[in-house]
Amino acid sequence: MAAAAPEPGTAAPVTPAEYALVLARCQSLPPLQNTCLVNDYIENLLLAVLDYRVRPAVVGRAIGHYHRHVRPAVRDHEQLTALLAGHPDTEDGNRGIAGFLWGRPFWNRVALLRRLVAYFEKEGVTTQDALRGWAFRTDYPAFEGRVAGAGPVLFKQLVLRQGVETVKPDAWVHRFLYGVLGRPVGDLAAVAVLGRAAREAGLNACELNGRIWEHERGLAGDDAMRHVFLSHSDEDAAAAGAVCRVLEAENIRCWIAPRDAAPGPLAGESVMDGLIECPVVVLIFSAHAARSHRVLREAHFAAENGGIVLALRIEPAEAPEALSSGLGPDAWLDAFPPPLEGHVARRLVPAVQELLARDENDASTTPDEAGGGRVACAYCGRLNPATARFCDNCRYEFAQNAPQEFAGGDQPYLRWLEAHPGGFVLDTSRNKDPGYMVLHRAACHFIARYLPPAEPGAFTERAYIKVCAPDVEGLERWVKKHGRPDGSFSRTCSVCCPAG
Repeated sequence: MAAAAPEPGTAAPVTPAEYALVLARCQSLPPLQNTCLVNDYIENLLLAVLDYRVRPAVVGRAIGHYHRHVRPAVRDHEQLTALLAGHPDTEDGNRGIAGFLWGRPFWNRVALLRRLVAYFEKEGVTTQDALRGWAFRTDYPAFEGRVAGAGPVLFKQLVLRQGVETVKPDAWVHRFLYGVLGRPVGDLAAVAVLGRAAREAGLNACELNGRIWEHERGLAGDDAMRHVFLSHSDEDAAAAGAVCRVLEAENIRCWIAPRDAAPGPLAGESVMDGLIECPVVVLIFSAHAARSHRVLREAHFAAENGGIVLALRIEPAEAPEALSSGLGPDAWLDAFPPPLEGHVARRLVPAVQELLARDENDASTTPDEAGGGRVACAYCGRLNPATARFCDNCRYEFAQNAPQEFAGGDQPYLRWLEAHPGGFVLDTSRNKDPGYMVLHRAACHFIARYLPPAEPGAFTERAYIKVCAPDVEGLERWVKKHGRPDGSFSRTCSVCCPAG
């Protein structure tokens, strides 16, 4: 076999001896248990932009949200294009669409969805039958460069789900090949090597791709899947190692560099994969971390991709405003004075265990059935026709765009967040101190989840209240009336970036 062509900036080509190892390993994989085919036009487009560098559990919940709450209103090309046209192609506009479609703040995925839909519209691909025909007649060179931000992984997974014999070179495929060869292989080389292995093993490439996915996911579920990503500066490597040892002694598996980083040119890629894989990120905070742009980028990336960030302060260092306003007071745990391990065992371990338990059960549920073909309104609880998520009264209230204050009950506030995934929240003190009026997006997990040590009631029933509105302008009007005449906010969250 000729060696697969090298890709610039990636790895060396696969040798004939290495290919023999890959073929033998492919032949030993157990049969596929589930199909990889998707026979729905809109779901194929949503999966194409979601299922890359996002944890499978998060992708599943996002698609589940679409099926439960959105599909009756957005189930064909015309309805999807109308939804996209109804919101500006800005971060704010795309966040609103992401919250509506997926219940997640994946605004950059909506931007990619816009470009993908525009491409298919030019190609005349607006139905599932047309999409399947396009998949079988189009190869990657014909697609390359036509949709900004869409590379071989997106293309291969999209055509694979239509039944085309190919391989999606995602993290699972790369883990498989790394496990066989002990070194990284580039995307195109992975597709070529596994495509030939499938033919010689008498398998459809789609079947082989599914076998690899199920095998690697099974290994991850049993032994390899990490729970916590430890983000730290180089100077705090020893402290991070101590935290890792305490967590792993409690069966909380950690991703920590350099132990878990891939060698060579894929090191940076593996860090991103670790951030996506882990539902919780623990930031080891110190004066060194406060000056580390990499640490701040990791926290921002994790939050943007559905992760929960906790900051473990190992010394009384002052946090930069971008980090302190973004994480909020409930996301910080103090772990000083020494010894560090005692603080980790007493405070961090139970906090992480609680967050992991919630992540395991964090799937949206359908409204409770109330009998007679009716359900409870997701906001006020009134009985409602089964086809509608909110009652007419609440939809009218939402349309008014008037800011609402929540100062004595977390449940009404949380229902507002559910009803307005693209809205905005002002976090302020109970006495409405103009010096503390912090703007968040409604999807920001710092004002939507009880991060330990916070408990139910922390959002609106104690020292803080929340003011909510579907748009920023409504909150600007509110702060003008409450001590900030210029309509500005004391801070904006640096993690959810509500100001753009």
